[in-house]
Amino acid sequence: HGKVIDRTPEEVVGSFGKPDAIENASEGPRYVYLKKTFNPENMNQVDDKTIVEFGKDKDGKVVCVDVSYM
Repeated sequence: HGKVIDRTPEEVVGSFGKPDAIENASEGPRYVYLKKTFNPENMNQVDDKTIVEFGKDKDGKVVCVDVSYM
């Protein structure tokens, strides 16, 4: 989770690969990853769906603001 917060979309794709889907939300894009593990501390458990949400930081740069696991 902490590995993607404040990262740009390009950095997230560089680390985790292309998302399975991209949803356009008013705040910014949401990258949807299916069956990917983002949390090695969680005994490498595979999350069904991980949503990486992007928004603008105080400088107007698009960065990851939230990650949710389904």
